[in-house]
This record gives sequence, structure tokens and C-alpha cells, in this order.
Amino acid sequence: MADAFRSNGLKVLEVAGWKTRGRPGTFEPRGVVFHHTASGKHGGSAPSLGTVLKGRPGIPGPLCHVLIGRDLTVRTIAAGRANHAGAGGPLIGITKDAGNSFLIGVEVENDGVGELWTPGLLETCDTVFATLLLGLRRQPAMLIGHKEWAPKRKIDPARTTAGLPTMDQVRARVTARLTTMGHPDLRAPSLGVVVVKAGDTLFRIALQHRMSVAELMKLNGLSTTLIRVGQKLKVRR
Repeated sequence: MADAFRSNGLKVLEVAGWKTRGRPGTFEPRGVVFHHTASGKHGGSAPSLGTVLKGRPGIPGPLCHVLIGRDLTVRTIAAGRANHAGAGGPLIGITKDAGNSFLIGVEVENDGVGELWTPGLLETCDTVFATLLLGLRRQPAMLIGHKEWAPKRKIDPARTTAGLPTMDQVRARVTARLTTMGHPDLRAPSLGVVVVKAGDTLFRIALQHRMSVAELMKLNGLSTTLIRVGQKLKVRR
């Protein structure tokens, strides 16, 4: 992850232990969540570093995988499961309350109540999100705001802050960034075919091929999750 960020022009700080840091439980990432930290704007470049590493009362760390500072430095926090998404969903093929198992959390230092999102910070976010999605072989639709995952309890990233686009606009920016990075079009993936075996489910097949169930159903024109032994399904290679 750190090397991929650097190769795309980002300033990276690898926080000691990040490659082995994570909460107990499975972590099989399929998408990315955009958070803001709500830290005071005069608190420095990365005042939330200690909190995202160690956690808060009742919520042990790590609390994200990546922390973007006000100085535009991208800090790698954890490679394993993190307590960041919490209760929410279902959304983008992720089942209810399962976000910590399947979503990468990116925290961005911003107070959420009026602090300016500078062009440089937004561009850094675009590149971080694009880099992660490329690594996951996912489209920008798999990038969501925390407020989209948990709309009844979360506001981040809050649009009360100056200069922050809507999440649809963020996804459009990331789509544009993917194009400028010179990578193959994710909308035209290399496809393969699998034959359904006894005991297979759409969820299991989707998981094996780093797809969401919704994506697998759309690719195969399915209107139901029921599948039969011997059925051929198109999948991502």
C-alpha cells in the first residue's frame, strides 16, 4: 500500500507496525470509506494519529487504515481489520454491520465544521482513493462516505466544511484521477467463467473473485441469488 501511494506521487509516512496492525477477525477489503477526523483545525498536521492507533474509550484501535494529514502526508496505519465503519449498511454489496470486515477506512484531518478543504488536500484524497481502488480492482462506486454507510448516526465527510464536493462529485473526481494515472479502464475488466459446484453460493463466488454480489448479478444478468449446479457464471479474473 505504501509503495503504491509513493508510485502515484504521494508523500508517505509508514507508521511503525502498520503491516501487522489490525483487530481480530476477518478482513477482505472490497471498498473504501471516506471519513473526517473532526480534529481542531489548529491542532497540527496529524493530531488524530494517537487516537487512530490506540482507539477511544470503548473502541480499541486501529480506527482506520490510512490517515491523511493537513500537511498532505499519507500515513499508513494498519493493514488488517480496523474499527472504523461500525453499524450501518447494507450498501454496495456489503451486508448490514459488516463494514469493518470488507471496507478500508481513510481518515482525513478536518474539523468538519467549516475548515477549508484545500485543493491540495482534495487532490491528495483523490489519489489515495484511486490508488486503493486500483489495488482492489474496484470501480469508484465502491468508494462511499461514512455518512452513506451510517446515515442515521454519521455526518462525515460533512459538507458544512468549505470546499468539499458531494460524494457523487468525489467519485467523479476519483474516476478522472484513475484515467490520468494511465491504468486500464476498470469498466472493461478481464473476465473468466466459473462453473457452479455443489455448495457454491453467489456470495462465496463473489468473494473468491473480489466482487460484490450485486456486481456479479449485474454481470450475469441475474434477477435472483439462486444458482444451480453446472451453471456458468462470468467473473473477474
